[in-house]
Amino acid sequence: MKKILLAVSLLALFGCDSSETNEVAKDKNTVQITQETFQGDWPFNVNTVELQCYKGGAFIEDVSTNEVYGLTGLANTIGTNGKKSSNNINGAAIWKDNPNIEGTKVSIGPIISEALKLCDE
Repeated sequence: MKKILLAVSLLALFGCDSSETNEVAKDKNTVQITQETFQGDWPFNVNTVELQCYKGGAFIEDVSTNEVYGLTGLANTIGTNGKKSSNNINGAAIWKDNPNIEGTKVSIGPIISEALKLCDE
Protein backbone atom coordinates (compact mmCIF):
# COMPACT_ATOMS: atom_id res chain seq x y z
CA MET A 1 0.00 0.00 0.00
CA LYS A 2 2.86 2.38 0.83
CA LYS A 3 4.43 1.77 -2.58
CA ILE A 4 1.18 2.58 -4.37
CA LEU A 5 0.73 5.74 -2.30
CA LEU A 6 4.31 6.79 -3.05
CA ALA A 7 3.88 6.13 -6.77
CA VAL A 8 0.64 8.12 -6.91
CA SER A 9 2.24 10.98 -4.99
CA LEU A 10 5.22 11.08 -7.35
CA LEU A 11 2.97 11.01 -10.41
CA ALA A 12 0.90 13.86 -9.02
CA LEU A 13 4.01 15.88 -8.19
CA PHE A 14 5.72 15.42 -11.55
CA GLY A 15 2.51 15.48 -13.56
CA CYS A 16 1.53 18.95 -12.37
CA ASP A 17 1.90 21.66 -14.94
CA SER A 18 2.81 25.14 -13.77
CA SER A 19 2.16 28.06 -16.09
CA GLU A 20 5.30 29.71 -14.71
CA THR A 21 7.34 26.66 -15.75
CA ASN A 22 5.75 26.81 -19.22
CA GLU A 23 6.63 30.49 -19.62
CA VAL A 24 10.26 29.85 -18.67
CA ALA A 25 10.47 26.98 -21.18
CA LYS A 26 8.75 29.08 -23.85
CA ASP A 27 11.14 32.00 -23.33
CA LYS A 28 14.15 29.72 -23.67
CA ASN A 29 13.18 28.32 -27.09
CA THR A 30 11.52 31.37 -28.65
CA VAL A 31 12.47 34.86 -29.75
CA GLN A 32 10.43 37.56 -31.46
CA ILE A 33 11.85 39.31 -34.52
CA THR A 34 10.51 42.12 -36.68
CA GLN A 35 10.99 43.33 -40.21
CA GLU A 36 12.65 46.48 -38.85
CA THR A 37 15.27 44.64 -36.80
CA PHE A 38 16.00 41.83 -39.27
CA GLN A 39 19.23 42.08 -41.26
CA GLY A 40 18.54 41.12 -44.88
CA ASP A 41 15.47 40.54 -47.01
CA TRP A 42 12.41 40.04 -44.82
CA PRO A 43 10.73 36.86 -46.08
CA PHE A 44 7.25 37.27 -44.59
CA ASN A 45 4.07 39.16 -45.39
CA VAL A 46 3.66 40.11 -41.72
CA ASN A 47 5.77 42.52 -39.69
CA THR A 48 6.51 40.38 -36.62
CA VAL A 49 7.09 36.66 -36.07
CA GLU A 50 8.25 34.55 -33.19
CA LEU A 51 11.02 32.08 -33.95
CA GLN A 52 10.62 28.76 -32.21
CA CYS A 53 12.61 25.57 -31.91
CA TYR A 54 10.97 22.37 -30.74
CA LYS A 55 12.69 18.97 -30.74
CA GLY A 56 15.10 20.15 -33.42
CA GLY A 57 12.40 21.56 -35.71
CA ALA A 58 12.36 25.24 -36.73
CA PHE A 59 9.04 27.07 -36.57
CA ILE A 60 7.69 30.61 -36.81
CA GLU A 61 4.53 31.93 -35.24
CA ASP A 62 2.65 34.84 -36.74
CA VAL A 63 2.10 36.90 -33.58
CA SER A 64 -0.95 38.65 -35.05
CA THR A 65 -2.86 35.41 -35.74
CA ASN A 66 -1.03 32.85 -33.55
CA GLU A 67 -0.67 30.62 -36.62
CA VAL A 68 2.41 28.40 -36.42
CA TYR A 69 4.39 27.32 -39.50
CA GLY A 70 7.00 24.58 -39.80
CA LEU A 71 10.08 25.82 -41.67
CA THR A 72 11.94 22.53 -42.11
CA GLY A 73 11.13 18.98 -43.06
CA LEU A 74 11.61 17.89 -39.45
CA ALA A 75 9.30 20.64 -38.21
CA ASN A 76 6.62 19.57 -40.68
CA THR A 77 7.04 15.95 -39.62
CA ILE A 78 6.71 16.91 -35.94
CA GLY A 79 3.74 19.06 -36.89
CA THR A 80 3.57 20.97 -33.62
CA ASN A 81 5.50 23.44 -31.56
CA GLY A 82 4.54 21.55 -28.43
CA LYS A 83 1.34 23.42 -27.73
CA LYS A 84 -0.63 23.70 -30.97
CA SER A 85 -0.67 22.27 -34.46
CA SER A 86 1.38 23.88 -37.20
CA ASN A 87 1.08 24.51 -40.91
CA ASN A 88 3.67 23.82 -43.58
CA ILE A 89 5.30 27.09 -44.71
CA ASN A 90 5.36 25.83 -48.32
CA GLY A 91 2.43 27.38 -50.15
CA ALA A 92 1.44 29.54 -47.17
CA ALA A 93 0.46 33.15 -47.80
CA ILE A 94 2.75 34.35 -45.00
CA TRP A 95 5.85 33.58 -47.12
CA LYS A 96 6.72 36.44 -49.49
CA ASP A 97 7.26 35.97 -53.21
CA ASN A 98 10.71 36.93 -54.46
CA PRO A 99 10.21 40.08 -56.57
CA ASN A 100 13.47 39.43 -58.44
CA ILE A 101 12.87 35.84 -59.59
CA GLU A 102 9.37 34.93 -60.72
CA GLY A 103 7.98 31.75 -59.17
CA THR A 104 10.33 31.75 -56.18
CA LYS A 105 10.12 32.91 -52.57
CA VAL A 106 12.40 35.14 -50.49
CA SER A 107 14.96 32.92 -48.75
CA ILE A 108 14.08 31.74 -45.25
CA GLY A 109 17.54 30.21 -44.72
CA PRO A 110 18.68 32.89 -42.25
CA ILE A 111 15.40 32.56 -40.32
CA ILE A 112 15.81 28.78 -40.09
CA SER A 113 19.40 29.18 -38.85
CA GLU A 114 18.32 31.59 -36.11
CA ALA A 115 15.42 29.38 -35.04
CA LEU A 116 17.64 26.29 -34.84
CA LYS A 117 20.08 28.15 -32.58
CA LEU A 118 17.28 28.28 -30.02
CA CYS A 119 17.40 24.48 -29.67
CA ASP A 120 21.03 24.74 -28.56
CA GLU A 121 20.23 27.12 -25.69
